[in-house]
Amino acid sequence: PPSPSFHRASLHVVFSAECIPAFDWQSCGLFYSFHRVKQPGRITRLLACSAEQLKSYPRVNLEMGPTFVHENMRFDHEFNDDEMNDEFHDQKGRGYASYNKPYSVHAWLEKVDVRETYILMMDTDMLLRAPVDPIALGVRRGNVVSAEYTYLYGTQSGFAKRFVDESLHHRFAQVGGFHIFHREDLRQIAPKWLRFTRRVREFANAKDVIRRRQICIGVSEYRKSTST
Repeated sequence: PPSPSFHRASLHVVFSAECIPAFDWQSCGLFYSFHRVKQPGRITRLLACSAEQLKSYPRVNLEMGPTFVHENMRFDHEFNDDEMNDEFHDQKGRGYASYNKPYSVHAWLEKVDVRETYILMMDTDMLLRAPVDPIALGVRRGNVVSAEYTYLYGTQSGFAKRFVDESLHHRFAQVGGFHIFHREDLRQIAPKWLRFTRRVREFANAKDVIRRRQICIGVSEYRKSTST
């Protein structure tokens, strides 16, 4: 059952999307589920859409629900210049699109006066099946609630140690999917999230790393060809 403070807990649901059909369908479903379960609070779509994309983006799609529009980092040359011609892109466009997630919440918190105490950040392909009570789940200042994602093996393989100070290694956790933050915690996390994303991508695009990735792909293709 909901905690006694459930209806007094102010929650803002946000999710990151691009202005393309696949994300529009998912956004529609998430907006619907928010209203279907009667989730207390507010919801906002953080929409990555360049000025050029906005020219042809259907108005009905833009107005399907509360939306904060920001620069599409997929096309940002300061962040994405090294990946504009990456052959491993996601078929939706050049550049590393996942910059949009940390950038979107960072830009939103900078430009919008967010009044809600708690912020639930979801992936666009998720739905709400029941109202979320952040207090009952244990969210408080300094304590984020998330889901266990055991396949995030970088926390155990040593990869994360390349970027995080050794004194913090004991705090590594395999979590993802959704995160419920106290608003003031997220204000501190968002710029660091964007900064660490950039550091990891710079490492991934270093010439020696790309070379090793190409060698691994070449070996994999060779094994496939010799096994048939």
